Amino acid sequence: LGDDTMAETPLRKIDDLLDLADKARKLGHMVTTDVDSERVDIASLLNSEIDRIGDVYSGASFVCETEGDLTTAVLPCFQQALLELIENAAEHGGETLYVSVTGTAIGPDIVIDIADDRPGLPDHEAAVFESGTETPLIHGSGLGLWLAYWIVMIHGGTIEATTDTDGTTVTITIPRTTQLY
Repeated sequence: LGDDTMAETPLRKIDDLLDLADKARKLGHMVTTDVDSERVDIASLLNSEIDRIGDVYSGASFVCETEGDLTTAVLPCFQQALLELIENAAEHGGETLYVSVTGTAIGPDIVIDIADDRPGLPDHEAAVFESGTETPLIHGSGLGLWLAYWIVMIHGGTIEATTDTDGTTVTITIPRTTQLY
């Protein structure tokens, strides 16, 4: 057409569909694959994912702080949940693109907070964490949050989102002695 700007929107939509298909494939693989859990240091997983995402979002500031023994048994897919949530925070963050990740051992649990400086997670997106269900009229815009939700649930954990004027915080809580469901 001679005008590159007219091609940008369809190409962006095609990229979004390819990303959605990739996440659907990962979700299908996760559900159908029979693997054993392994003891891992969650702090190492958090730092690994921040390094990987930091390469993509080079203008973003990432801070990771951990406290206590964050070793537990998880399936390999747990790393994907962390990736989805940290990437979501970076992708939809505010103008400063600031993402803070903390991991803390609290009693029998590991608590992971992923916070950003965005205006807030829309209600229809946060509903994934609150109800665990979607309807044709009320649903998330992608599979990333669903993927994270189901991975955390498989590990016997919880996931919730809170928003305020400073941004959004997604909190994952999993037992340090994970019993997979």
